[in-house]
Amino acid sequence: MRQDDVKPSIRRISLLLDRAALLFDKLDTENFDSVYPQILGAMAETKELKENLLNEHPLEELMIFEPVLAFKTKLIREKYDNTVG
Repeated sequence: MRQDDVKPSIRRISLLLDRAALLFDKLDTENFDSVYPQILGAMAETKELKENLLNEHPLEELMIFEPVLAFKTKLIREKYDNTVG
């Protein structure tokens, strides 16, 4: 696997996770109806990109190129749990 093959998708996933984290920080009762769908859209696109990458490459190889994605994903999960829970 060449880094050039996966770099654009990994970069997009990273940007989407950053966007979702920022949107969660801005989320409140007054803007929920407009902001939450944006979060869902970012996460849906992230999931699609991740699935496409995993269909072509093992997770262990992908994590070599961007190990911080696991941390970002955990951060999003915690923000979601704090918002919903």
